[in-house]
Amino acid sequence: MLCDGASSDEIADYLRQHRPIGVDAELVDLSHSHRVVEICGPFAWEVMDRLHDGAYVGLPFLSHAAIEGCDGIVIRASR
Repeated sequence: MLCDGASSDEIADYLRQHRPIGVDAELVDLSHSHRVVEICGPFAWEVMDRLHDGAYVGLPFLSHAAIEGCDGIVIRASR
């Protein structure tokens, strides 16, 4: 889950308070071992095209793909 605005503690508290009865889930904060790099704006796909030779152009909305050559993923989260 990627969230913006609130702190990870605030988000975790909210999720714990609103967890449906009977749902057994564990929250794990990965911020110490994982990073997010956002490329935003009207030319974001042009940047990705140049970085990865067009491999991710046309990625469907709300989908993801592995990044070749590194341990990462591309997530298309905006239109």
